[in-house]
Amino acid sequence: MNKNSILKKFALITIIISIISIFFIKYVNLQTYAQEPNTFKLEGIFQSPKNPFIKSSCGNEVQIETLTNNIIKPEKILFDYEKKNAYILHPTEHIIQQFAVSTTSLTFVKTIGAKGTAAGQFKDPRDFAIDTHNNLYVADYGNHRIQKFSSLSNTWEVWCKKNKKGKCVMGTGNGEFKYPTGIAADNFSVYVTDVSKRVQILNTSGLYITSFPTTLTPTKIAINPDYTLTGSQIIYMVTGRYIRKYIYTNPQGLWMENTQQGWPIQTTQAISTNLIIDSDENIYSFEASGHAIKKYDKNGILVAKHIKNGKKCGELRQPHGGALYSATSTTTAEDILYVADTNNNRIQKFVEVQALSK
Repeated sequence: MNKNSILKKFALITIIISIISIFFIKYVNLQTYAQEPNTFKLEGIFQSPKNPFIKSSCGNEVQIETLTNNIIKPEKILFDYEKKNAYILHPTEHIIQQFAVSTTSLTFVKTIGAKGTAAGQFKDPRDFAIDTHNNLYVADYGNHRIQKFSSLSNTWEVWCKKNKKGKCVMGTGNGEFKYPTGIAADNFSVYVTDVSKRVQILNTSGLYITSFPTTLTPTKIAINPDYTLTGSQIIYMVTGRYIRKYIYTNPQGLWMENTQQGWPIQTTQAISTNLIIDSDENIYSFEASGHAIKKYDKNGILVAKHIKNGKKCGELRQPHGGALYSATSTTTAEDILYVADTNNNRIQKFVEVQALSK
């Protein structure tokens, strides 16, 4: 055996050992983290008719409701401003379902959309948002466009780059989109991420305002729900394994990333698939590959979490998103966290019962 062959074999063995070491360290970290006590308690399950649970397996204190319509791989749930309706996104089905909501029930109202390219149809919609006027904005990923459903006129608007035939096509110019992945909206603006490694801000009529580039592709975006036009908007984005915090100052149009202690947040073992922000600026991260929900305070410190992989009551299989429900317009201690338990084809309700020790 010549010297070069020995060196090649040695290099290969070194690479294999390094890979095994990395996976071992990640596994140990995951197991250690998962052993910390969960701080959310299950209150209820909304299940599809196709996957019923045995009620007794959850305990008498857990509410079990079988919906009249199936929910198939739900990835995000939102409530309208009055908390009268819940909207659930199903990307694989190319639809959004609307439910009337109360503290104890979800009642099916209608299905919004279908697979296609016409206005009001979707192709693999990746995200959606609702503003305080209950207008609905959809990141229509496969059609390279944003769609807005106006609650006032009951009509759809389509924002995109169009070819000579009037068809939406991918674009990287201002007000154009290339596989939009995330969307958020306030009373004044709509914030869109796409695979062009940027965030665009448009007004609620779809007119381009400004944008800024990102080093990594941002996949999801969340904003401060209490933004006022004269102040600064706080914007949170998922880029890889990090949650980053930006401050957008209007009308100067200035962007600044918060790099103070605690920021950016590096998720422990999984990439966040969605974020929500409450009125106290706590960040809820839904980490599908880690089967986890995590809550961080505005300083980026982990204060609550729920990690439990499985199909049983209170367990999660790749949760992609969630929303906070309360009878008031502000966040309270009694808020219920609705979670889109994606691979279990259900919605679960949790309440926070304690905080992690810091």
